[in-house]
Amino acid sequence: MNYAIYLQDKEFCSFEYVKNEIHHLSLFYKYINLNHIQVRDATDEILRNFRDDDLRRLKAKSMVPEKKLKRVVNNHLSRIYNFYHWYQKHHELEKLIGESNCAITSEPLKKTHKNRPLHDYTFVYPLNFRRIGRGSKHATEHITTEDELFKLDSHFRKIEDQFIAERNSLILAIANISGFRRASINSLRCEQFSHEKLKDTMGDYLIIKPDQQKFDANINYRFPILLAYRVSEYITHMRRKWLLDRKIHDNVTQDRLFLSSRNGHPLKHASISNIFGAAFKAIGNRQPRTSIHSLRRKFANERIYTNFEQRVELKLDVSDASISAAVSMELGQSDPNSLRPYISRIQQQMVNKRHEQKNEVIRKLFDENARLKMEIDDLKKTIG
Repeated sequence: MNYAIYLQDKEFCSFEYVKNEIHHLSLFYKYINLNHIQVRDATDEILRNFRDDDLRRLKAKSMVPEKKLKRVVNNHLSRIYNFYHWYQKHHELEKLIGESNCAITSEPLKKTHKNRPLHDYTFVYPLNFRRIGRGSKHATEHITTEDELFKLDSHFRKIEDQFIAERNSLILAIANISGFRRASINSLRCEQFSHEKLKDTMGDYLIIKPDQQKFDANINYRFPILLAYRVSEYITHMRRKWLLDRKIHDNVTQDRLFLSSRNGHPLKHASISNIFGAAFKAIGNRQPRTSIHSLRRKFANERIYTNFEQRVELKLDVSDASISAAVSMELGQSDPNSLRPYISRIQQQMVNKRHEQKNEVIRKLFDENARLKMEIDDLKKTIG
């Protein structure tokens, strides 16, 4: 309870945010209670045993890959380390947690250096699982950044063949704005964006049901109307002219939106992966297996972040279960639990951001106090 009050009063965290933090810590609290361990008796061995037990618990109830579950466990461990740094200071204890010769080994949080090396986290959270993709330059699960999005579009626009340039740029836009999977994007048909359907749509979204969906799902998605008009423009002008120039008939294209530039047949899924894999390399991204799916991860992260902020503002439930349930509907995820690693990563980023903002305020206040002290000293000298 004291820690919750500290987070709200000193760290300026919202009630819902604090509630979520305590929910995560309660997992550890239940564990030590079950094992008849007092809060202040925690050690590295106990934290390690909790980590392993927490991973086994998650693996027993989820089909998510182990690497992703380890990120969730790391998120729990990070909160426990942060709690114990506060606990030691609040109760004026010694040798409970620290850099060396303590029951729990962990350096105090260092959030003041903007260019702090990532490996510092290994000293702050030494028992966290390693090599699981978090911040790794060689992570297999890359998330596209806004800067990369701009560079990708610029790269496609430089292609001499205007049909290929516009086709690739449009695939990029759909992946970024809709969050569709590769197969769903590639299964879109021209008829779904007909003038009649656009004309009958009065709202901000066109309802689209991609022909190909994971696990043969039958989900309707909200497709932004402005993007739908861009697709319609592409069909009416660029795609139509390209087909007329080559005398390619409808029985070849099967009404599919995206076509091969060689023969006009529907573009293959693997071709899209190759197009985006090569594009990422062309803009300087050397991470292995980075392709179009990284745009879906970007979309998922943005939706989670937006959903979290909206829920905090409206004082709604911000538990992992609530957010994953809401966002999974937008993503067409059959298992909301598969989003838990994304949610945990976002929450940890928000915690780090709050610490950085707080330390920046403290730094500015410290600099201002130093400046005022110098002015006072100068005034004293002048008067004297």
